Amino acid sequence: MGKKPTKSGKSDDETKKPITINVGNAPLVKKTLDEAAIKAVNDFGYQDDHTVANIKLALGAIACSFAAAAYLYPQPFPKNKQVLTICSVGYFFGSILLTLLGLFIEKDYILFARAKYSPALKLRSRMPRHQHLYT
Repeated sequence: MGKKPTKSGKSDDETKKPITINVGNAPLVKKTLDEAAIKAVNDFGYQDDHTVANIKLALGAIACSFAAAAYLYPQPFPKNKQVLTICSVGYFFGSILLTLLGLFIEKDYILFARAKYSPALKLRSRMPRHQHLYT
């Protein structure tokens, strides 16, 4: 069985062009290798797990809603002191939770993945500055 042809009549392997990058640009090399590692993990049947990203989005939206409520509250300053205090504290704790989530759960992982009958997988990579070693 061969690959399915595309509209042009060529298979996917024939239409893929090699990726060319400047090897002197270390961040671009790391990004390209990260994308290749993520694609390899996905090819093994793992699906991206967006739970952490969704939690971060929800916390960010809650923190921003506190800031918007403080800004848009219709009373002038002396009368809205309690609301302003509550909104400021809510925004502060939302920002702190986002920071802690990034430091202790997300860390430097580039992929959170799950397979149907396998344990969860976390993928991280490292490429120290001014070195060519990718781990």
